[in-house]
This record gives sequence, C-alpha cells and structure tokens, in this order.
Amino acid sequence: AEPRLAEAQKGLLSAMQNVAKSRHVVKLFVEKQWEGVVQQLEEMQAMFPDHRNDKLWLMQARGYQQLGRWADTTRAAGLLMQCVGYSGRWEGGQARMMGVLMGAAAALGM
Repeated sequence: AEPRLAEAQKGLLSAMQNVAKSRHVVKLFVEKQWEGVVQQLEEMQAMFPDHRNDKLWLMQARGYQQLGRWADTTRAAGLLMQCVGYSGRWEGGQARMMGVLMGAAAALGM
C-alpha cells in the first residue's frame, strides 16, 4: 500500500504543477508574450510527452507563428490535428479549423 500511496501523491503533485503551468501559459498568451508561451509549452511537453490538449497545441502553434518559426508552426498544427476528431461539421472557431489554417499559412511561409 505504501508504494501505491507514494505513486498517487507523486501523480497528484505532477497534475497540480501542470495546472499551475497551464494557467501561467494562458496569462502569457493573453499578454502576447510569444517567447514565454513557446518556452513554457515546450517545457510542459518534456514533462508530459503524451498530453493531448488541443487548446495547448493551438496556443503553441500560434506562438510559433507569431515568432516566424514556420516549421515548428506546421509541426504543432499537425500534432493538434492528431488530437481532434476529423469527423463532423467543420465550423469556424474550432481548434481543427484554426490548426489547418495556421498549418497551411506556415507551409506557405517556409
């Protein structure tokens, strides 16, 4: 029971750190501090390589786009597309629609 408890505590601490970091990233995004957005999200990826939050991928793609990092924008947009569903209606404002638009614009910018 003791190893399970320690593992659960470690997981909970990690999740709490992720939430705090996510809030910080949103603050940086709203303030248009693109270098900070990209740096924080890259750190989060290293900590949680399997994260599948489409909003974070979208924010990362936007940060790369604003910094003129076209290859990174295209990569982040592609990873975003892996997180979202392909079926259903395509409507403006959806993460997948914005991801496609950013990825296409970045490909043209390369």
